[in-house]
Amino acid sequence: MKRGTQQYFPFSCSRAALLSAEKMQLIASKLEGAMNEDKLFLQDNLSLNKLSESISESENHISETLSQFLHTKFFQFVNNFRVEEAKKALQDSDKLVTSIAFDVGFNSKSTFNTAF
Repeated sequence: MKRGTQQYFPFSCSRAALLSAEKMQLIASKLEGAMNEDKLFLQDNLSLNKLSESISESENHISETLSQFLHTKFFQFVNNFRVEEAKKALQDSDKLVTSIAFDVGFNSKSTFNTAF
């Protein structure tokens, strides 16, 4: 590729989605339900595999939906719900911040601090 005649992009910014927008919308809805209704984010050992089993979608399809449709990554997605839950608890509770961090699914204080 000649740098003078075309724009040069050393890294691909994104790849084409393999799933349809409709399928990703369905998976995104399932993910939101698993977090908002089932509160799976409260599990400190939540993994992509466990989430996959919970919503009956493949790990690959969930990962693609998170990156291509929701523009996030698995831990960012989960930790966002944890942070929102922690905010509520901090307003409504006299518990120590560290206790709240563990209650909402974080498994370390440093991870909580980074996400918060």
